Amino acid sequence: MKIESSNISEIKCRICNGRAIVKSWGGAMCIGCGSISVTHLPAEDELAEYYVKFNEDYHGGGRYRNADKRQNEYANEYLKLIIAMRRQGNLIDIGTSTNPFPIYAAKAGYAVTVADYIRPNKLPLQIRFIQGTLNKAGDLVSKTGMFYDIVTAFAVLEHCRNPLVAISELSSLCSYKGFIILTTPDIDSFADQYALGHTPWFYPPEHIHLISKKGMILAFKERCCELVYARKFELNKLRWLARYGVCFIEGLIGYSTRLINAKYWEKLRENRTSKSAGIRLFVFSKEDNKKYGQR
Repeated sequence: MKIESSNISEIKCRICNGRAIVKSWGGAMCIGCGSISVTHLPAEDELAEYYVKFNEDYHGGGRYRNADKRQNEYANEYLKLIIAMRRQGNLIDIGTSTNPFPIYAAKAGYAVTVADYIRPNKLPLQIRFIQGTLNKAGDLVSKTGMFYDIVTAFAVLEHCRNPLVAISELSSLCSYKGFIILTTPDIDSFADQYALGHTPWFYPPEHIHLISKKGMILAFKERCCELVYARKFELNKLRWLARYGVCFIEGLIGYSTRLINAKYWEKLRENRTSKSAGIRLFVFSKEDNKKYGQR
């Protein structure tokens, strides 16, 4: 799938509708909410073709070595999150790919549904599967025919063609007082603001939208969902310190450089890619739409 280059200087932010300035490295960054998007969206059929092949050998990002072990660790961490929110109920996991999380959730007693482009190879037949995505309005809602106590989408929103449609689908699938739990690249860190380079998370055609915390809260609030919990995410304390220690050091070096030579700092911000790659966890609760003056 090819993402076209752009000669335009700005677009409307696809999260808050503000002004998004096109950067030399290809992303358009909103000056209002700080979210980043591609300038030209891929076609729906191109995206579907890409992810059917993508899911065949996806290993959870990072190194291929110990990929299965890492996927299991993430699945266990996700399970801890949902148990902390609600110990039982209906759950739908969207964009599962090769992660075994739905299997673990089913064994823990949740009534699990999985939605993706194709059925994961290792998904047991007794777990309900729906072929569908967050890219088309009403797609999953019409196919599931029910509301869920827990809606999960781990590392999914950054891949979606239209993030507002995706967020609307997540909200529509969620029952009143249910929870939407997701992870997505963190683009709000100290390093993201000051490091000598732009975020490494923007790499089309895979990551086409990076949503800031501010943008995420605004978009979900428009769909009657309130943020109840958010944090920087990692599997354990040691990995957390390593990941976010690098982020802090890069931010500190960049901030110091900016104080000394702002023009040089701006040049490096455009031409280099930083190594700061944080992950943010969000938990939203579906609220009564009357609270927001909606019908």
